[in-house]
Amino acid sequence: MPDLSVLQKARRLKQRWRQGEPTFGAWHAIGSPMVTEIMGACGYDWLFIDLEHTAIDLGTLQTMLAALEASATVPIVRVPGSDPHHIKRVLDIGAAGILVPNVLTAQQASEVVRATKYPPAGIRGWGPWRASSYFAGAAKYAECANDDLIVMIQIEDIKALPELDAIVTTPGLDAVCSGPADLAFSIGSTPFANHPAVADALSQIFGAARRHGVPAAHGLAVSDSEVASMVSQGVTILPLGSDVGLLSQGGKQSVNAAAGWRSTGEPTKEVVAKSGSY
Repeated sequence: MPDLSVLQKARRLKQRWRQGEPTFGAWHAIGSPMVTEIMGACGYDWLFIDLEHTAIDLGTLQTMLAALEASATVPIVRVPGSDPHHIKRVLDIGAAGILVPNVLTAQQASEVVRATKYPPAGIRGWGPWRASSYFAGAAKYAECANDDLIVMIQIEDIKALPELDAIVTTPGLDAVCSGPADLAFSIGSTPFANHPAVADALSQIFGAARRHGVPAAHGLAVSDSEVASMVSQGVTILPLGSDVGLLSQGGKQSVNAAAGWRSTGEPTKEVVAKSGSY
C-alpha cells in the first residue's frame, strides 16, 4: 500500500530545482512496471512517464507508479493534454506531478495549475484513492497536495513565444520544459533540420525561465557533452535518454560486439564484461 512518500519526494525535488541544482532523469515510454522498477534502481532523480505518445493507460500507469515506491526516483507524468479530468485521475492514482504538453498562453498555464489544486486554489475534485493510501492518509494528503505536487508545462510552439514571460510566471507553476521537435514543426521545419529559428526559440524559453528564476527542463535527451552548456543556460532538469533508447543502444552494442567475436574469433571487451549476467 502506498504511503505519502510521493509527496515528500516531490517536495524535495522541487527544493533542489529552486536551489538551481542540476537533476537528471529519463523519459519512460515502455508500459511495464518491470522496466519502471529497473529505471528506479538506476538512480535517476526523476522520470517523465509519457502518456501523450504511448499506449500506456491509467491501469498500467498505476502499476508503474507502484513499482517506483521503493526508489527515490520521482514519477512525473506527461499527460495527453490539459484536460482537468485526466490530470485529476493521474494525480489520484499517485503521480508526484504532471507535465502538460503544448501550452500556448498564460491563461492555459493558469488553467493547468488550477486543475492540479484543490479549492479554493483550484478545481480538482476530491478522490485521491491510491494517492492518499486509500484514505488512510487522507487528511495529510489534503493538507500537503496543493503545495507539494509538481506542476510543469511544455512549450512547443512559436505561438507561445510572445507570452513567455507571462507563462513562466504563472502562480503555482513549478517548472517549464522545452519541446524542440514540435517547435521545429511549428516554424515549418522538421526536428532533424537544425533550423536556427528553433535554437532561437529555445534560447528565448530558457532565457525567460532564467530571468524569472523558474526551473527549466529540456525536452530531448542531453548527451554528456551537452550538460555543461545546458546548465550554463539555466537548464537544470536534464533527461539523459529514454528507456527505449537505452534498450536499443544496449542491444545494438551487444550485437556489434558479438559480430566482432565472429570475425576475429576472440571475445571483445564488451562481450567479456557482460558474460555471466542477464
